[in-house]
Amino acid sequence: MSNSKQNEIIDCIQNMSEHTTLVRYIKHIYEDMFFDNYYEQYKENIVSVPEGERPFLTVLIRTQGKREEGLREALLCVMAQTFTDYEIIIIGHKATKECKQIIHEILDDQQEEFRQKIRFVELDEGTRTAPLNLGFSLARGQYISVFDDDDILFDNWADCFYRGFKEHDGQILHSYAFAQNWQNLEKLGYRAESSPKANYCEPFDLARQLAVNKCPLMTLAFPTVMFQKYGITFNETLNVMEDWEYFMRLAYVVGVADIPEPTAIYRFWQNVENSATLHSQEDWDESFAEIQENLSRFGLYFPESYAKDIVKNITKNYKQDITEEENKKSTLYYSKGEPFHDLMTARAVDTGVYPEFNYWFPLKVRSNKISAMRFDISDESLFLLKRIDIEVIFLNGEKKIIPFEDCVHTGMKFHDDILFMYRHPEVIWEFEDERYIECVHISGEIKRFIERGTLSTKLLDIFLAFKNLRKKRYFHKKGWF
Repeated sequence: MSNSKQNEIIDCIQNMSEHTTLVRYIKHIYEDMFFDNYYEQYKENIVSVPEGERPFLTVLIRTQGKREEGLREALLCVMAQTFTDYEIIIIGHKATKECKQIIHEILDDQQEEFRQKIRFVELDEGTRTAPLNLGFSLARGQYISVFDDDDILFDNWADCFYRGFKEHDGQILHSYAFAQNWQNLEKLGYRAESSPKANYCEPFDLARQLAVNKCPLMTLAFPTVMFQKYGITFNETLNVMEDWEYFMRLAYVVGVADIPEPTAIYRFWQNVENSATLHSQEDWDESFAEIQENLSRFGLYFPESYAKDIVKNITKNYKQDITEEENKKSTLYYSKGEPFHDLMTARAVDTGVYPEFNYWFPLKVRSNKISAMRFDISDESLFLLKRIDIEVIFLNGEKKIIPFEDCVHTGMKFHDDILFMYRHPEVIWEFEDERYIECVHISGEIKRFIERGTLSTKLLDIFLAFKNLRKKRYFHKKGWF
């Protein structure tokens, strides 16, 4: 855009009333996002680099030196990149003397040409977010990507970002990643425990991303200028989900450009210390609540063509009848031992078409303490449930099938189906698993009309199966009903 055109835009905005939505939005960004609380602390680290001497990418690696094999693998992944216009900043955060020595030994083992790309910086204070602010302030690249020492990069990672940059300069760049379970086996080293799954191979979705982070940190490259010139820094009060919170705040300002190409493996460790094991569920819950509160204060600019999707979803949600494409009242309740209540719910995202339903319930809070769940199919009555499949999907991509025979419901047996005669049909099951839950997927088929005239229709199979009756009494005592 030419300077004259930019001046025209500035003049146009300056002549607008301060009460207009546009002026309020711009003022809000400037006052609430730019030059935030931590910028003064780090701005002295920022150095001016001549344009021709700036690498394209700064690769920021946080480490404590506890995972020697992981750090060696991380550096090998970066060295193997087909695009090599990058620098590396390694932040040794709260590393012990012995761990610092390990880091130096690893660096000494690198080839000299590659070693020249690396800067090692020690930091002995702050939360796990502090190395991010420090690294971003020291970066010389046009873009910054964070790659911790516990994941894997493909050789197209840096090249993918560069190709995205040429078309979407200034936006956050988002590539794709696979998820995979890994273990660290004593004396043998790292070993994959499952096949890779395409859990993070999907476009950025602003609405979904507000509730669930589907963009692992190594799949993102951030424009350095937003930190160094405009002072948008990481929130150091957060010990977990600090990357998600920064990503979403910055996405409000610059937007996100998808590069639909897998570039990494996001490793879910089964027996290695990480943020999930170091912090309690209460820490995760508190951070999630704080992030939601922060994001709710900001005005929201929707990307192009997004309005059409919003209208489509709103229109769907006005359709109350169970025969429509989506039933607004379908709800999943979950409990950590207490009776079900409205604060512990997930709303349905339905991709099914009547008579089939295909509900996805993303949980607001990741938890491994859930002890029971309740699926409220709708507010309707007098319909047959012909088929239902329930699976719980965990954060590591694994799934757990819930057999329907283990569930209790408020319907009654009718031939091979379940008849729900009264309003608020419910299906309930107990649950016990130590893995963190990402979402619950429930699919099936219903039938709205019931043939009349048969003896079984007249009786409606009025007597519940004895086994189901016993289970229902048990659940009543537990407080699930």
